[in-house]
Amino acid sequence: MSKEEREKTIVGAAANDESERKKKGTAKQYIVRSILEPELINLACTPDREILEQEQEDQAYDGAKPSGTILAWESYDNIPTYGILCVILSLILVNGKTLPEPSLKKNLKKLRLVNTTIIETGPSAAAKAMSFDNLLMNLVKQGYLERIKVGASAGPKGNKRGRGGLSKSDNLEDAADHEWRWGERAHAEISEQGISDFIVSFMMDRSRPVGNIQESERVKKERLEKLQKQLTKDVSRAAQTKLTTIEIAD
Repeated sequence: MSKEEREKTIVGAAANDESERKKKGTAKQYIVRSILEPELINLACTPDREILEQEQEDQAYDGAKPSGTILAWESYDNIPTYGILCVILSLILVNGKTLPEPSLKKNLKKLRLVNTTIIETGPSAAAKAMSFDNLLMNLVKQGYLERIKVGASAGPKGNKRGRGGLSKSDNLEDAADHEWRWGERAHAEISEQGISDFIVSFMMDRSRPVGNIQESERVKKERLEKLQKQLTKDVSRAAQTKLTTIEIAD
């Protein structure tokens, strides 16, 4: 074999190794993004009497709750799991975008979310319910969350991040050396700004004037606008860095 042939063989083998490495390290995942304008989405979420009547006639399954809107969020299969995901993303965001696992578990326990809590997954899902532990594993596998081993226990190569779920030997019970972060799909499909809006909206819904003061519409609007600005600023400050948004190419 000539020198030129040997070099081609070596280069070809290296290219094959690189190709195989990329194949093994690549997981196929679909990212869902909406290209609708926010105003159109808000309009589609506004209840309409005629739509409500039609939904009541065409009730898809027993127990369905007609919403009267074009976008029927009430019948969306994964409302409970999506809501839990938004809460977890919120906790991570306002903790500087990383959250130690003991802190996450402590906060979720206040919401009665522990490893064995049963979560309903929707009427058309293959499994009608799953444990909270399994839900977290699924969110990691799907790329919405990252559970990362940190500190000295991460080994000489530094932090290790997992997206393939938690093994039996690496479960949620021995979690002092792990922290949680956003996964790529959360950034792509929801965005930090979207979760900030979720937090602000929730806090504003709980807002009430001090005492039994009767507010005029103008005073109420001014109070809510001021509160919205302050809450948005507070969330951004807690995140410690500028909030990212979803960028959609024209």
